[in-house]
Amino acid sequence: MGIYKIGTIIKQLRTQKAFTQKQLAEGICSTEYISKIENGSKSPSPEMSSKLLHRLGVNPDMFFTNLSTADNDLYNEHCFEIEQLLSASKYEEAEKYIHMLSQNFSFYAAGEPLQYLMGKRAHILANLNKEFEKSYELAYESILITKADFTLERIKEYDFYSVNELWAMLYMASAFYWKQKHSSTEDNTTPHITPAITLISTVLSHLERGYHHPTLIGTLYASAMFYLTRFLYSADRAAEALPIAEKGMKFITGHYNQIIELLGKIIMNQAACAYACKQPESKEMYQIAKTLLLLAGNEETLQWYLSLDYDVLFNALK
Repeated sequence: MGIYKIGTIIKQLRTQKAFTQKQLAEGICSTEYISKIENGSKSPSPEMSSKLLHRLGVNPDMFFTNLSTADNDLYNEHCFEIEQLLSASKYEEAEKYIHMLSQNFSFYAAGEPLQYLMGKRAHILANLNKEFEKSYELAYESILITKADFTLERIKEYDFYSVNELWAMLYMASAFYWKQKHSSTEDNTTPHITPAITLISTVLSHLERGYHHPTLIGTLYASAMFYLTRFLYSADRAAEALPIAEKGMKFITGHYNQIIELLGKIIMNQAACAYACKQPESKEMYQIAKTLLLLAGNEETLQWYLSLDYDVLFNALK
């Protein structure tokens, strides 16, 4: 459950359900223990968390794989491999790998592991085969594993969405958008993408509620922000997209400024090396590095780099 702030989840849900700590704890644990869970000083066992979530009306399957330690380790290894393939846009390899997993490991037959694979298959269907309708349907079906009554009309009624469900909603929105975009291009009309905007807006608003550790949901947040601003622009709502994009940049730089700064430093060094090797792209590298350092908010680092022995080089590139 490392990606989730279980104390934040329990406190938020308890407040929404109008439960006191005593009512939540009754027959499960002490009130003092609930207080420690909610303030983050205690981390409950999966069994304890399951009991508390059940009482709060949330399906624990969204958080726990219910796998043995050995199978859970395998599952994590498989997820890492799939994400590596998808991040490199190796969709055919990812598709074959997922098929192999479903054929050879019985724990992918149900629950969160099955939901994960279905979501990734939906993503592959859209990107590899451009089968947007099938992608949408598969992503939707994956959510039904943990939310049997999920519908777009009831999307705001649920107290909590797991990371897998949020990814599935992003895949649904993306598939819907590209299907509509393709159809609109053919008949030269503006696409009707309100459902896609609703899905992505829900993803972002849920991430911003603080249920998940920000440093572990960066790709999901950034992807959702990218799609929402694109959707709004496509719907002739650019004025709405601007403040949202700014908010997204603040979120990303706030949680990843050290990585952004390091990336800027690396590219700055790369620009110097490229210039020394008389490579024409050195100027573009310099501009990118400068932008990243400024985005990270570290003016001192930027000025220090410009004061090095090759500051004349960089000034020449401006």
